[in-house]
Amino acid sequence: MKPLSRHTALLSLAFLTPALALAESPPSFGARAAGPRSDETVWPADARIRLAGDQFDVGGLNATVNGAPARLVPAGDVMGGRSFLLSPAPLDGQAVHIEGDPCPAEAAEWGAACQPLVIDYVAGPPLGQNVTESLPRFAFDVYDYATLAPESCGDAIGATLQYRFEDAPQPLARGLYAVGMLNGERIFESDLNQVPSMHIVPSAQESGGTFCLEFFVENVAGGRGPVTRSCDPCRARVTDELPDDVFGDPGFTRDELVNPEGCLPTDGFAAETPMDPSDSENSVDAPAPDAPSAGSDQAPPPSAADTADSESAADADAEGTDGGCSQRPGPATGLPWVVGLLALRRRRCRA
Repeated sequence: MKPLSRHTALLSLAFLTPALALAESPPSFGARAAGPRSDETVWPADARIRLAGDQFDVGGLNATVNGAPARLVPAGDVMGGRSFLLSPAPLDGQAVHIEGDPCPAEAAEWGAACQPLVIDYVAGPPLGQNVTESLPRFAFDVYDYATLAPESCGDAIGATLQYRFEDAPQPLARGLYAVGMLNGERIFESDLNQVPSMHIVPSAQESGGTFCLEFFVENVAGGRGPVTRSCDPCRARVTDELPDDVFGDPGFTRDELVNPEGCLPTDGFAAETPMDPSDSENSVDAPAPDAPSAGSDQAPPPSAADTADSESAADADAEGTDGGCSQRPGPATGLPWVVGLLALRRRRCRA
């Protein structure tokens, strides 16, 4: 397939990525129920009510619990919208009714109107905050390129992340989501019937060249399972050149390896992993390969000068080579690749 041009890539972003859509058309006003959906007549009593939409106002919504007035209290952002709790919270078996106009005041300036929102359900048994499901260990690669600014309005982007799990995650039961976060912001929620593997990073989600990923399982009541987290990419490419296709496979190579410890065993970089010095034999107690066996004539012990020369040579070898793994951070150098990555980022001119 012919690679996309920069102009075509921008059009692709406009149509395929809602967060990056061009803003020449009127904003999208209104909200719809993402949880509970219209076909879900029972919703856990402590579950958050999820409303999907770009711009909406719950001030125009009226809520009741068994006929008594209730308020919608903000409970945090979710992908593509926001979540709310009812106050007072419904009890198991109580009926919840929400109805009204979710249009914000600025919709009138655009001459826009919103579809009325109606939500009806019966509160079911509460879920609680205990979530035992977890996601497998993961690794990721970073393609960090110059800022790609839309030719009109929209969010600029500057990187592509590719991530993978050590084992294929299994689909989740209804009411559970696999959540991915980048630098503290949600980048996906998935039931894992299809497992995401790539994220196009808006410049607003970048953090000085740092890309910290988190994955966990969350239930609709806000309870979270164990969190897996990493800020260390397995491979990285930093350039000031824009890619032809931000959705294309960057095709990372072994030469772009920056942190073997951040890779998965299945990535094939196990040979680059530094050896733990505590696992090696004690050079004082272990005989040299050509040393005479017990009972044979022994050579005289080395002089103090010979010992000093030998130690000096060993130190020089340790500083001058790492056994063919020049890209991995050593025990004494800690994070040299991070410093290099940040230094390269400083060269970039941002839009």
